[in-house]
Amino acid sequence: MSTFRDLLRGEGEAHRRVDGAGGWLAGHERCTGRVGVIGFCMGGGFALLAAPRRAFAAASVNYGVVPKNAEEILADACPVVGSYGGRERALSGHAARLEAALGPNGVDHDVKEYPGANHSFLNRHAGWTAVADRVGFRYRPAEAVDFRTPPGN
Repeated sequence: MSTFRDLLRGEGEAHRRVDGAGGWLAGHERCTGRVGVIGFCMGGGFALLAAPRRAFAAASVNYGVVPKNAEEILADACPVVGSYGGRERALSGHAARLEAALGPNGVDHDVKEYPGANHSFLNRHAGWTAVADRVGFRYRPAEAVDFRTPPGN
């Protein structure tokens, strides 16, 4: 519960841990000093909120909540990739909200909403497929391939 509370407040121990992990990785001897952050669902929200703190060189936000004041929060964000399912009711409009926040701020970004996809479309749901299918959380191979293909390839 405290982790979710940290997400909603935009501060707290969970955010310190995300930034700390980025700092640790960037300082590792086998690292170039540049690391990215990726999150899915609640983690997508954390990845998005980490983007302006500059602990990371890029952020991948997958079905993560976009705050109402995103344009203000994301003013100095690192590059952001955002992926959303068009059939997901809980995050309806969040891809457009993210696009509207990043564009005017001049933040490099690639935000996509996949019309036929629901929440969790990048996850194959190993072990609980029947439950996931019943609520519409289906793996979408075409969208997953698009997600994994670097721009320009």
